[in-house]
Amino acid sequence: MPKKPRPWTVLPHGALEKLENNLWCVEGALPGFPGAKRRIAIVRRGDGSLLFYGALPVDDAMLAEIATFGTPRYLVVPHGWHRIDAHPFREKLGLEVFCPAGARERVSQITRVDGTLDELPPDPSIRFEALDGSRISEQALFISSGPRVSYFACDVVQWYPQRPPLFHRMLGFSGGPRVVPFYRFRCIADRAALCGSLERIAETPGLRRVVPSHGAIIDADAPMVMRRVASDLRGRG
Repeated sequence: MPKKPRPWTVLPHGALEKLENNLWCVEGALPGFPGAKRRIAIVRRGDGSLLFYGALPVDDAMLAEIATFGTPRYLVVPHGWHRIDAHPFREKLGLEVFCPAGARERVSQITRVDGTLDELPPDPSIRFEALDGSRISEQALFISSGPRVSYFACDVVQWYPQRPPLFHRMLGFSGGPRVVPFYRFRCIADRAALCGSLERIAETPGLRRVVPSHGAIIDADAPMVMRRVASDLRGRG
């Protein structure tokens, strides 16, 4: 059954962070989880259009700044649990919405979905790859910026170098980089298959950084970090 759309609601958020000439991100408060944050990415495609990976309402000044990067056109909802602000974000910016095929039913309860990731107009700098063994149809997003590649990990990899609030630590959202306990218990259908996907990501040519939706960006020794994350997860099997 369709759910009542959430209105455009701007919560505290940080400044835009430029990672590459075609790639920015911004981090802000996560509704309903005091002290928790979420991060979205903004990718400039070859035709000058912008793709948003995740939806995070921001203030008018930031919207104006984003408009200088290119023309907002696409919103990718990473999976069904990242849908909360998809509808107001779509309406505010006039975007087309895409999501993984396995998440379409859940995302469609919140907003109209224009297509699956396979139907997203292609761009040579953007690549999606399914995470084998994911129960929530999460996919890896790779952004190429010349020879450098940024991997947007959404929820599967998280890193909390600073001590988070007690409630988050109790749920296992601390430490890392790793696959946090909540994800291990709720989001994995086949652990060995997911480990294989993480190991393949580690071998991505030019891998420069790992950008989670929650937690800190991993911008040093990204391939080694991904191998360790996969090894740690495999060791918990």
